[in-house]
Amino acid sequence: MIKINFLNPDETDSKDDICIYNIKESDKYKKADYFEISCISWLKNDSTRNFQDLEILLRSLNLESHIIAKKVDNIDENLEIKYPNNNIINEPLEFIAKFSCKLKDETITEMLTEHESYEENFECLKKTGCLMIKKNSEEIKEEENKDLKDQSFDNNIKKLLNCELKLKLNYYKANESINFMIEDIIKQYGENPIKSACGEINGNKVYALIIDNKIVSPIGWIEKETGNISDKIDYELIDFRKIKIEK
Repeated sequence: MIKINFLNPDETDSKDDICIYNIKESDKYKKADYFEISCISWLKNDSTRNFQDLEILLRSLNLESHIIAKKVDNIDENLEIKYPNNNIINEPLEFIAKFSCKLKDETITEMLTEHESYEENFECLKKTGCLMIKKNSEEIKEEENKDLKDQSFDNNIKKLLNCELKLKLNYYKANESINFMIEDIIKQYGENPIKSACGEINGNKVYALIIDNKIVSPIGWIEKETGNISDKIDYELIDFRKIKIEK
């Protein structure tokens, strides 16, 4: 499991320094959601930047992640393709940006499902934007005047977009992750959760953390005996948020 923490930037860090740090950290741990946020943050630092400029940055940093220009055939009438940084569009945008945060071979394979070559994709990034909801002037003004502490929007994400925080990601083994979850639940609920089997996957019991007969952990786990002399147990994490429940 990857644990997400946020750090205050150094006083000497520029906005671009913070974005680039976050882009590299997201690429290193393959955190696609934070990679996208960090890339958009970098674009927003300069209204003249486009997705080809972003791809040049990623290549210069020698990252495994890349931007793919994805063709769209039909766009809902309430949506439009625009730059996320109010860049003035000199020619119609034909593609939407796909932020591919994977191992390099996987990223290139994905890219080649859209384009004949690596360089063809690069050229198409000149005409690439993001799908955005169409807004009239009143809606834009209302959004700009929103309180930055609006509880409907994660304040840490807002700060990442504004280059006010740096990401600190750490990878933990499955058993370490379970211990961290227990600590967090104790802080949140003020009592120790109970480990309880809540289902099965391929004949293996799935365990969760329970308080008052309710699952309080977003992640469960499977325990598998390795069969060696030390009777060591291997843990496999199960993200309940990604499981589709069929009725």
